[in-house]
Amino acid sequence: MATCKIVLTKRFTFRGQPEEWSNGYLLQTGVQGATPPEADVRSAAMALWAMESAILSSDQILVKGVGGLLGDPAVWVEEWSDPQTQLSGGAGSGGQHPELCVLLEAKWRRRVYSRKWFHTKRHSGDALPGGEITTINGVFAPLTTGVGPHGWRYCNPAGQLLNTPFTCDPYVRTHQLKAGRRRPQ
Repeated sequence: MATCKIVLTKRFTFRGQPEEWSNGYLLQTGVQGATPPEADVRSAAMALWAMESAILSSDQILVKGVGGLLGDPAVWVEEWSDPQTQLSGGAGSGGQHPELCVLLEAKWRRRVYSRKWFHTKRHSGDALPGGEITTINGVFAPLTTGVGPHGWRYCNPAGQLLNTPFTCDPYVRTHQLKAGRRRPQ
């Protein structure tokens, strides 16, 4: 089966400067070796963005999306630079530091995990409420059951399907933003 990689890049403002971060997803397309059409990659990416929007605060916007077969040139590239067309996250802001994150992880085997970090200002406190964890786990269930209209499923780079679903860590974690430029203190 072919493996498609989709990367979604988000932006928010921190200390008066724009900050960007991204999550990549490896999805098994269900078709052996065939390059998926651009429309199929875009629809899977928009389904992933809908899942992420359930966690992200409204001040985070989707600015770039790239997708294609793993190891091949991208078949879908889209940038949203116009404020009229930018896609923003779902919930309001809680005023937390952006390096405080929600962590989703799935275990492949002993000590081998896939992790997704979500920089968000939505949650306050050190722990997430139980109802919020249940909601997040439900929102990200399609990664193992089928994303988008074609039912693509999350896999590792070798194409092995993920059998255990991504689960939300009950605690708010710290994950540093990449230090691409010098930030004032």
